[in-house]
Amino acid sequence: MIGNCGNNCSACPAYYTNAITDVDKQNCSTGWEEFLGLKFKEDDCHCYGCKDKDPWKDDSVLPKKDCLVRKCVNNSGFKTCANCADYKCNHVDTLYQSRFTRSWVEDRVDRQLTDEEYETFVKPYENWKKMDQLIGHVPILDRNPVYAGNVKMREGNKPLQIFLRALRTASRATTYIEKEKINKSQVAALAFLYLMGRDGKMIEDELIVEFPNVMEKKPYSNILRQRDAESQKTLVDVVEVLNEYDLTISIEDFTIKATGRRAVLNELNTTVKHLEAEFGLSNCIGWDFEGKAYKRFKKANF
Repeated sequence: MIGNCGNNCSACPAYYTNAITDVDKQNCSTGWEEFLGLKFKEDDCHCYGCKDKDPWKDDSVLPKKDCLVRKCVNNSGFKTCANCADYKCNHVDTLYQSRFTRSWVEDRVDRQLTDEEYETFVKPYENWKKMDQLIGHVPILDRNPVYAGNVKMREGNKPLQIFLRALRTASRATTYIEKEKINKSQVAALAFLYLMGRDGKMIEDELIVEFPNVMEKKPYSNILRQRDAESQKTLVDVVEVLNEYDLTISIEDFTIKATGRRAVLNELNTTVKHLEAEFGLSNCIGWDFEGKAYKRFKKANF
């Protein structure tokens, strides 16, 4: 059985037809750690494969629940990535540059592998080879729609409501993986806008946050001191997302400035303050918030 990403599940030592006895599971656990550097308890070396309707029955931890490739293939209605017109897309390209090659493993253990070791612990995971073999021999299928992409508006919607609902639709996503990554960026973008509305001041056509006033507040502190690489990456994603919606964010000289869409910024500046006055302060959790005020904000319910 070939998995969504091209791994040969039926040849994997953890596949349920192979990991039958305690000795089978022990050999899998030992081999994965020695050859691949993967640490799994013996009892966790048991997998029904990503194509199973309920792969986590019997409390199985494999396959990984957060595997975006598995989700993308299943949600697109494909059998493998080879059915996708976008293969190899840049979202999964690193997956198909798998480190689990024979040469990589031999460098790791500092010796040549036996044919049996290669067949058992390396070959099943050379997924890019299987994908390359399938290309041209399987049909390219139309993927299931990722989003409807339409924003339902009611009469009387304000500019900020329209803007926030448009921001949340992510209609430009074409693959499930792209949708997941865009969703993450959008969550951060909504939180960033909330911060700007709460802490900023409108000066002519710009919404401005002065850093000295918010230096100890997260995520500002991480942005300013550049101690958190993940926050820095998230900030870049946020700026790119908002730029697509005609908001320009600049950060310099201890100041954040947002320009563009003046009506949206004006409303943002007053709406967040009104929400927190009515429903209480929302607590910042990383690049997200919790609290009634923020829930209403991100749903554009005000």
